[in-house]
Amino acid sequence: MTTTHVLGAGETHRGGRPSNQDVLILEPELGLHAVLDGMGGMAAGETAARLASEALVDFVRRHSASERFSPRELLEFAIDWAATAVHLAGKQHPDCNGMGTTVVACMVVDATCVVVGHVGDSRAYLLRDDSLQVLTHDHTIAQRFIDEGELSAGDAELSFFRNILTRNLGDEHGAQADMLEMPLQAGDRMLLCSDGLYGCLPVEAIQRVLSSSTLPQRAAHTLIELALNSGQATDNISAVVLDVCHP
Repeated sequence: MTTTHVLGAGETHRGGRPSNQDVLILEPELGLHAVLDGMGGMAAGETAARLASEALVDFVRRHSASERFSPRELLEFAIDWAATAVHLAGKQHPDCNGMGTTVVACMVVDATCVVVGHVGDSRAYLLRDDSLQVLTHDHTIAQRFIDEGELSAGDAELSFFRNILTRNLGDEHGAQADMLEMPLQAGDRMLLCSDGLYGCLPVEAIQRVLSSSTLPQRAAHTLIELALNSGQATDNISAVVLDVCHP
């Protein structure tokens, strides 16, 4: 029987911002990959994303060998732990009060299954058989208006509410992560990215790059370059690409 494995790579760029508040997690030995997009002012945003990423990795590393948690529970509890770490730090340091971060994270389970957890408006995509699917649902006021029929998807793209989050790591209400567990197939490719990427590129461009680039690192780099050259790169830009492939 032929087995599969997962290859991952990522890249981040400050884009149109003076500093980069995005943080990547690339921990293949844990099966853990993520993109976090900090918010709350320059220093606070960077701090929130860094603290959350460190807490997330630490929790998974300490509990990955335990039989107490299923993979889905492990990732969900790790995101909760990260949210608590950010919230407490914000309370302890007045200059960071109100800081937060998005997260989109995936945990690969023996290359046949993946668990995705997300909070905020960073996204996960799946490319399968040359068809691109968004796996996550943005936690923004604009998306809420779309869900309620108050805005069309096209109008939401231009709306002031597009970038106003309804959930983030650091909020006093906790993480409230959306979780998804799904099977993987050989040939699948996943993309984790911040809104600075998909906000610059039409979905057709993202699909074209993911379908044509041979290696994950090349795909991530090409997506970043396209976003930078789009003339709309006003935010930090991050991409993590994961391939499910035969060894």
